[in-house]
Amino acid sequence: MNKPSAVLFAGSPGSSQTQVAYFLSWSLDLPIISNDAMRREIRENSLDPALDPPAYFKLRDDRLEACLKLNRSFIYDASIDRSWSDKKTLLEKHNYSWFIIGFDLSKEYLEKLTTVVGSLGSADDEARWYDDQQKFLANYSDQINLKITDQNFSDRTTLALEAVKAFLAG
Repeated sequence: MNKPSAVLFAGSPGSSQTQVAYFLSWSLDLPIISNDAMRREIRENSLDPALDPPAYFKLRDDRLEACLKLNRSFIYDASIDRSWSDKKTLLEKHNYSWFIIGFDLSKEYLEKLTTVVGSLGSADDEARWYDDQQKFLANYSDQINLKITDQNFSDRTTLALEAVKAFLAG
């Protein structure tokens, strides 16, 4: 039996990871673990618009662990920028292979995206997310399987589908 695989994303919030994740899920019939959906679930369960970080982190970690125990390939719709070493260790523990799609977009391009789709945080949040992405790229660029850049952004879904299909085929 082939190793199960995880498709992962690295990039600033708002860089189109979720759109690519859902396109891949639909195209490849792979389940998604979505951080955004879990954040919303915590808010709905509590009927409180504020996010309770301990409850969110527990739900996120429990869901990921449950998914890994199923020994089934999946898409992780969350940025691994700040947690790659922990995620990598967990995937290795469960004998998973992985494919990382990195969104290496310029600050100017991200600002244009924000203008089109709306801001996901404050200017300080966006600056911090961008810095986190730059640190990830500096440390782990060699581990990214597909880079989405300003130049190929409009082809991101097609590029991702072709690359992930090839990876899964083996």
